Amino acid sequence: MEGARTSVDGLLEVIAQRGWTEALAQRFEDEYGVAIKRTIVLYLWRLGIVSRYLSDEIQRTIPTRELELFENTLSDVWIAILGGLVRRYRHEQLSGRTDRPFIAYLSGTIRNILITNAQHLGLLPRKSEAEMLLGLASAKKPDTQRKYVALLKFHFEERVREMILSHCPSDQFEEVYKHAYQLSAYFFEQYLVQVCGTSKNRCKKVTDIVALFMSSDYRKGLLYVGHVAPHSDSAEVKCYPPQDISTDEFLSSLSLGRAGI
Repeated sequence: MEGARTSVDGLLEVIAQRGWTEALAQRFEDEYGVAIKRTIVLYLWRLGIVSRYLSDEIQRTIPTRELELFENTLSDVWIAILGGLVRRYRHEQLSGRTDRPFIAYLSGTIRNILITNAQHLGLLPRKSEAEMLLGLASAKKPDTQRKYVALLKFHFEERVREMILSHCPSDQFEEVYKHAYQLSAYFFEQYLVQVCGTSKNRCKKVTDIVALFMSSDYRKGLLYVGHVAPHSDSAEVKCYPPQDISTDEFLSSLSLGRAGI
């Protein structure tokens, strides 16, 4: 297993140093192509976009937009990969800013691209960052606050964790990295709620507020235990994990729907 991991890291290192060639692109696709597709499918389920189509009886009535979403996302993920993502991953890996396997590192990019494409296709609602922050700022009831915290987490949690790591003092990186999930939960559930409660900060972006957070006493959140799970208010369909269905079977069912069979 260790030898295989070393071989994979070696491929990424070659790509990072030399750039892309047709041969390297083919090797990369052989190594990661299936995992990338499976990750996209997993997020389709997690976002509640395809969970209603697991039943054999209704596979033939699948709308074409789900297949279009998959294909668009796969294409955009490849654009991101070819556009420098491998080089950025290797830089962060070698500098100690990430120790995740490449697919785990890539999953945040896949998720963000999928959400954006799903919104364009009308499969997820469009709600601007400013609208979400204003909604949180205007919320009076605790339940309404939690709703907007969950929505902001859904859209920005990955980005917030990355910014927490990039804004922390270099001599505290190891501790911050170890507690990134606790700090992220504290940011959304405590700090962001407090900041949005003051009118002068209502128009700030989440990324700006993270920068403020990391220049404040962020250490209060090192041991915080989160209580609000990320959630999209668009998911009217319950999301269940995959049930004995492969990526190829899923794509085949979507293709049947597109063909009108």
